[in-house]
Amino acid sequence: TTLRRGAKNRSLCPRAVYTQTFWANVMGTEIYKLTYIQDLVGAINSTYWSMPGNGGAYAVVSVAGRDRNWFVAQHEVRIGIYGAPIAEHVWFKKAYFNYLWYDDYGGHYQTGRGYNHGTQTIAIFEPYDERDWRPNGNQTAGARVVSFDNMWSATDAHPQKNFGR
Repeated sequence: TTLRRGAKNRSLCPRAVYTQTFWANVMGTEIYKLTYIQDLVGAINSTYWSMPGNGGAYAVVSVAGRDRNWFVAQHEVRIGIYGAPIAEHVWFKKAYFNYLWYDDYGGHYQTGRGYNHGTQTIAIFEPYDERDWRPNGNQTAGARVVSFDNMWSATDAHPQKNFGR
């Protein structure tokens, strides 16, 4: 199905669920080590999403000096028109992601997979499961929905202020 410009909602269903371990292996790192967004973008480009007809090559995009509306429009174009996910690069903090038990983990990656203008939300795939790392942590891995405002604020709060698309 082709999505026309101006559509209000879009959701992607990935062909496979990619875990933190999967991406760590693709990037040649360990899941608890520092990873740069350029490495993640390179890993995405070496997998399914950069093949012809699947959204094209990814690039790191700065949000510095931009606003929420521009950020949402980027999701609409990448997900809605090109049919490819966003590599969200956020500051992982309970204030932005209310499903967390602990607060302020620092930098983090998620997969932006959809958006809904009616509910003002972005659908993501969360690779991090807090239960694996924290004794009282919540079950956090899997499909999640985050408000436009929270996703924008979490991206803008990250010191690098960028994402991959």
